[in-house]
Amino acid sequence: MRLTLLVQKLAEYWESTQVELHGFYSVERVRELIAYNEQASIFRALAVLALVPWPCVVVTILVDLIPLRPPSEGLEANYLFIVRVFLAFWVATIVINLQFRHSVPPAPLSNTRIIVSGALTAVLTTGVVYALSMNIGFPLPFGIITVSPMWVLFMLIPLLSFMKKARSDPEVWPLVVNTLKVWICQESLVVIYPTYFYIFTTLPADAKTPFAFLLPVIKIFLRNVMSRTVVHLNDEIPEVVLMNVEVFNSLFMSYCMQNTPSMWTTLGLIAIDGAQMAASMHDVVVVIQRLQILKERVNTERGRQLLSNATTTQIKILRRKTILLYTQNILGRYKLAQVSVGSTDFPLSSVENLELKPKATSFKGVPKQIVYSPSRLSKVVSLRKVFSVNDAQCTEDITQLELEYAQHVQKVLYITEFMLLINYVEVIVPVIFSANLLVMYHLPNRVYYSQIDSMDDTKLWSTVGNVMLYCFLQLVSLVILFMMLWHKLHISALKQLAFVLEKQGEQVQTKLVFWVFYNVQATLQHFVRPFSMGISSWIWKLTDIWENAQVELHGFYSAERVREFIKYNQHTSTLRAIFVLVIMPWPCVIITILVDLIPLRSPSEGLNANSLFVLRVFLSFLLASIVVYLQFRHSIPAASLSSLRVLATSFITATQTTGVLYGLSCAIGFPLPFGIITVSPAWVAFLLIPLASFLKRARSDPELWPLVVNSLKVWVCQESLVVIYPTYFYIFTTLPATGKTYFAFLLPLIKIILRNIMSRTVVHLNDEIPEVVLMNVEVFNSLFMSYCMQNTPSIWTTLGLIAIDGAQMIASMHDVGKIIKRMEIVRNRVAAERARESGEDATAVQLRRIQRATILGYTMDIITRHQLGQASAVEVALILIGPSSTGVVPFCAKAEPKKQSQSAIVLVRSKPKFGARKVFSSAKADVTSLELNYALNVRKVLYITEFVILINYVEVIVPIIFSANLLVMYHLPNRVYYSQIVSMDDGKLRKTVENVMLYCLLQLLSLIILFLVLWRRLRISGLRQLAFVLEKQCEQVQTKLIFWVFYNVQATLQHFGECCFPMLT
Repeated sequence: MRLTLLVQKLAEYWESTQVELHGFYSVERVRELIAYNEQASIFRALAVLALVPWPCVVVTILVDLIPLRPPSEGLEANYLFIVRVFLAFWVATIVINLQFRHSVPPAPLSNTRIIVSGALTAVLTTGVVYALSMNIGFPLPFGIITVSPMWVLFMLIPLLSFMKKARSDPEVWPLVVNTLKVWICQESLVVIYPTYFYIFTTLPADAKTPFAFLLPVIKIFLRNVMSRTVVHLNDEIPEVVLMNVEVFNSLFMSYCMQNTPSMWTTLGLIAIDGAQMAASMHDVVVVIQRLQILKERVNTERGRQLLSNATTTQIKILRRKTILLYTQNILGRYKLAQVSVGSTDFPLSSVENLELKPKATSFKGVPKQIVYSPSRLSKVVSLRKVFSVNDAQCTEDITQLELEYAQHVQKVLYITEFMLLINYVEVIVPVIFSANLLVMYHLPNRVYYSQIDSMDDTKLWSTVGNVMLYCFLQLVSLVILFMMLWHKLHISALKQLAFVLEKQGEQVQTKLVFWVFYNVQATLQHFVRPFSMGISSWIWKLTDIWENAQVELHGFYSAERVREFIKYNQHTSTLRAIFVLVIMPWPCVIITILVDLIPLRSPSEGLNANSLFVLRVFLSFLLASIVVYLQFRHSIPAASLSSLRVLATSFITATQTTGVLYGLSCAIGFPLPFGIITVSPAWVAFLLIPLASFLKRARSDPELWPLVVNSLKVWVCQESLVVIYPTYFYIFTTLPATGKTYFAFLLPLIKIILRNIMSRTVVHLNDEIPEVVLMNVEVFNSLFMSYCMQNTPSIWTTLGLIAIDGAQMIASMHDVGKIIKRMEIVRNRVAAERARESGEDATAVQLRRIQRATILGYTMDIITRHQLGQASAVEVALILIGPSSTGVVPFCAKAEPKKQSQSAIVLVRSKPKFGARKVFSSAKADVTSLELNYALNVRKVLYITEFVILINYVEVIVPIIFSANLLVMYHLPNRVYYSQIVSMDDGKLRKTVENVMLYCLLQLLSLIILFLVLWRRLRISGLRQLAFVLEKQCEQVQTKLIFWVFYNVQATLQHFGECCFPMLT
């Protein structure tokens, strides 16, 4: 299938960007790790991890002790700055030369020569800085970046003689070229990240958070560039890549969090890192599964060869061995040599040449080109075996299996080293950043750092707290990774990490010193003079596009709904609210199961043998018709649809639709392909026939007809769900296992698109928009997500989808937080104005009274005081929304805007655009205007919180509904006719339910956290707000739940037709 191939290519492309999948440990490195693991104590490993970050901090602070003068006094007064420039480039040159010596061992770079040539290079570079500053101006614009090319050139001058000789050496010259490429990559970091950071600092506060999420994309790109440059370093690739890219990225992430000390930004970046770690752990699990298979195959072969008395003991001994012990045993028995047979010291008669044949296809998660890397292991491997020559025929297969096992261990160790280094860097960099910040804050030069100059003690501790929160969460992530690797592999990740840091200590320190030292110097005012860039407007546009896609930002509660919610909040107990939430999902489960109790016959027996299926079809369409008519009656109250008429017309519609399906089944064949979808147009037509007379009258009514049209549009949107999701699900089921995981992540994108389509269709429903949108799109999406998890019971897919939902919730709560800040500003302005009007003596009383009031209490007070006749003529202060503006409607204003103030009025039934960026433009607005602005923001906050709460609630109850249906239907006779259950055994049932309920549990935890956050930030009971929506709109909630759950169950029944998409094959 073309689509399957496309998804496979996308999966392969994603894997190709994951640097950790493109290498493995050498045999020698495995031996060294095993030896270190056996000899090093836990305390030594902890000491290594704890001491690594501090040398770079000490070097940076020592240089910063040199006192400077303000840049405005000119270069002449800043002679100590010239000394600092010399020291900076001297340290940097020594560090780079040490890296060059390590990468190109033949280079004649003794310690003395490195120090002397470093000093010479620093003198020349400092001279260039001085000359350019005298001619262009001081401070030199982007001083470090400007002189970097000359600095690199001066570093190469002492190496010219060596490079001339190396040019003729075919072994040395590639090392030199690759090392120069590494320098270019490091230079690219020096250009890319400062440019990014400059753009970041010029953005408004609201745009900084989404722009911060570009950092992970930049990081992945630069990892790939660097890894493809340092292929000659073999075992050291993870350290070289991560100690350059990851350190630099983490440092700039810390600077970004300093400029945007937002918990939500921190948690969002943590979520992205967590998703990447989950993907890497998925690859580790894949390799582990392959290792287990290989080990069992070796067990089987050993058991076949040994005597029957020794078989059980031998197998038990092999199974008890840990991965490292078994690998050590293999390496001890097979003397691997990466040379030809002729070069071995052993007689040819005693050495067997084993040809390792690369597989045509690789196991899941590991690209086939790296299972046997020709650059790391030749196809003909010389080895000496402990087995006798007489057993050559029997042991050749075991040898092949054990060598393959060892190679997979080499691969998994490479991946785990990569993951450990990533997490370790993201722990130590915030520590380094915070240590530098705390010390430099108390030094005289603090006034010359743009990030510290305007900082007070409060902001200092707020920034350090935010960065250290990130550090703490990353430390928790690292500890969890340690535990997971021990649980999965029985490998001490702590010792593996210490092994890397200790074995490559010099290279780790040179990179840490270089990048930390550079980043501190880059923010010094003496090195920086900004230039203007016209990029901010583009960021604003991207932010606007993102906000336009967020449905929850485009509405607000009506005044009447605010009153109803406040009343409900005051009179409803917590037990009643919990009862409403608990009881809500079960009616649709009961109805679905009751219908499924009707016994069916096999579709292969034909339509005549399935008379009870015809009865089931009638009941299905009867139920669906009742549900749709009830929704129509609610949307258009003028429609004369009594309960009796709804029941009668639904009966007629179900009879007609069942007749159509019966007729088509007889004419085309049974089961009818896509039975439900095929007869849906006829069903909709039969639904409309009883409404024809009403529709005719409504056609001439200008107020009623738009409601009818919008209701029909809702039906069309619901029909689109019936087409889009089954198509997606069919494609999903035809994909290979790897493709399913990645294809599952299209669901959130489809959901966002459908949310926007539905919300733009139901604008006439005002306060009910969140319920209508989410109880259609979110329920349908969550049901299909459950089906996808049933077909791919992978915990990593589940965690990935949870991470995406969590990121969306964080973005929504970020918007809520910004609105709350505006509300606090307005409240304080109102308090001050009230106090001024009441007189000086009453100031403290007025301030306390207004500021102590809860959000809902104050809003109710505003609604009560601004009644009919009071607010109709009020001039309302404008609220700016980016380049445009929207006004505030008085609670009882008429729905007719005045021509002269059209831009400052919002109709009650309109759905104005409310962006996340709003500022008050009127500094002299009166109290009434301010209070109406405050009330409007409360209405908006309530709308957003209802939206977010409903999303989380739906994602809690749908897995419960799915699991309840699955557990009951699994034990009913009709289970053999559901494609998702027929081949399921008890083990798969339990695994599927566990996976779906894990998703449910995580979503429940997310919902509880959301309740706590809303109470802490707003003093609003999210529990009662959710119960208020579910109870007030109970009929509509139940009709949608019943309709979609019932439809999804019926759609998988074999009697309604097998899926057939010939165009996709």
